[in-house]
Amino acid sequence: AQTSGARDLAMGGTGVASSKAYTALFVNPARMTEHSEDFDFGLVLPFIDVAARAEEGLVDDAEAFQDTLEEVQDLLDAGDPVGADALRPQLADQLEALDNRRGNVSANAGIGIVLPFEGLKVGVGARAFLDAQVLTAIDPDDLTVINDPNSTSADLDNLQSEVFVAAAGVTEIALSLAKEFSVGETSLSVGVTPKLQQVETFNYAVSIADFDQDDAFDDLDDEQYRNDDSGFNVDLGLAMSLNDHISGGLTVRNLVSNDYQTVATNGRTFTYTVEPQATAGLAFQGAGFTATADLDLNSVSRFSGAGGSQFARAGLEFDAFGWLQLRAGYSIDLEDTQPELLHAGIGISPFEVLHIDVVGLLGEDSAGAGVQLSLTF
Repeated sequence: AQTSGARDLAMGGTGVASSKAYTALFVNPARMTEHSEDFDFGLVLPFIDVAARAEEGLVDDAEAFQDTLEEVQDLLDAGDPVGADALRPQLADQLEALDNRRGNVSANAGIGIVLPFEGLKVGVGARAFLDAQVLTAIDPDDLTVINDPNSTSADLDNLQSEVFVAAAGVTEIALSLAKEFSVGETSLSVGVTPKLQQVETFNYAVSIADFDQDDAFDDLDDEQYRNDDSGFNVDLGLAMSLNDHISGGLTVRNLVSNDYQTVATNGRTFTYTVEPQATAGLAFQGAGFTATADLDLNSVSRFSGAGGSQFARAGLEFDAFGWLQLRAGYSIDLEDTQPELLHAGIGISPFEVLHIDVVGLLGEDSAGAGVQLSLTF
């Protein structure tokens, strides 16, 4: 998910009701009005996180298929068709097991600054988000070729089953404005973030027999696989302090829906969609502890055919005198498209001015990490 930094990511990817003022512009601009006696000015420079998932050993299984394919071809080239025929059923099974397999890589990076003005908080930020999906497509005719005892090494060199890598890089330049109002005995903050979005899409295809994940991602900058476009969008946020300890939040990211088409590669295209996502959050803060939970109110699909996601997230933080923070969290995709993840992190804040935050993620066939550097005055 598009996160707002290492602190919030360590707490399950929450933040709608619990983010700090200096990272709020990335998740809920209304939270920029968060009161703190410790600082008025905040700077994030930068945060970065990366997460990857290879579904059910996708890469290992692809490499095992390639090894068996090479062994069969070597036997055929050496004039040993009997030995090659003995391996053909294994090779066919390995290829068939690769059908419709998926993996993904995501990365975030951002910088931001929040400044106080009379009755208004202003934030300026830039963020880049990479979303890459790996998908396999098996050609049934390849199974026929593999199982045919008369097929040659050259025939096996021309299998049509492919691995597609579809990726989108979204760069945002944002200006956030937030203002606090008194409603009875509670405070209500309203935030808005108009932003320019530059979207670059990538569509790469290669035979499963030749697939190498490093080569695929090395080709991300190859112009023949890329397309780019731009658009305007806006985020909206609300934040409410219900009492001294409980706060709530609501945000809608990407109010304007836009579709971005990849180039055609081997006759196939993908559509990357930027669409609205509403998220509600609730947080409790007191005695050095923060407990928070966020819930996506709708499902969003990014790449066509990749399935939608709708997350529930929860997190905890213990703050020791403002100098050391311990964090943990959990996230689950209610659509079961993405894996469940455990989150954990630590923050070090010498003199409560310099903030160094790190986070780690772990799930089934999944892992990730992130780091953030912030300054507050």
